[in-house]
Amino acid sequence: MTETETSNAALMASLPLTPLGYHLLPHESPDILVDVRAIIPDAELWLDIPNTVFMGDTPRSLIGTDREIRLRDVLRAVMFGLYS
Repeated sequence: MTETETSNAALMASLPLTPLGYHLLPHESPDILVDVRAIIPDAELWLDIPNTVFMGDTPRSLIGTDREIRLRDVLRAVMFGLYS
């Protein structure tokens, strides 16, 4: 392994994991609802409205499933201005 690969591996190993094994960024909570409420206006309403981004499913229905990763990706996109 190169020095860069070793550094990257060490960084990834130090990041917290969600129950699904998905690496969290330093500012993210392991409880995705905490992040939803911090990022999405009217979060409780948004969680229960079917969303085409999630193939018509509600964001809340993804929590605790293997598709929670997709919800996390969308939250990151909103946070960084890729969705409005």
